[in-house]
Amino acid sequence: MKKFVGIALAATIGIGGLGTFATTKTHAAVNNPESTKSVYQVSDVQGEFMHIKVGKPWSMTPSGNQYKYVLFSENEIYVNPKTGVVTAYEEGAAEGRVLDKNGNVIAIWYITAFK
Repeated sequence: MKKFVGIALAATIGIGGLGTFATTKTHAAVNNPESTKSVYQVSDVQGEFMHIKVGKPWSMTPSGNQYKYVLFSENEIYVNPKTGVVTAYEEGAAEGRVLDKNGNVIAIWYITAFK
């Protein structure tokens, strides 16, 4: 886990110099005031870094019936593949992707969960 978080941090630093980068409070379909979001834009796919609180659900965007949601994690962090709602049951890191009907990646999320 520490290695993955270190890679995510290195990616943040490297990607920050390549594109637009900003940090904001998030207002998603599942409101979670403890979460913060960082956004970067590289080529056609927008990538975002999200810090969520363990046990507090949060939604990946964009949202809608035309999208499918997948998440990769070695920790207990899960996503509902139809709604995009992410819930972490322990601290850790994950990569989430939003796919369109054809399987094209629309957005990438790098998620870290904290207590």
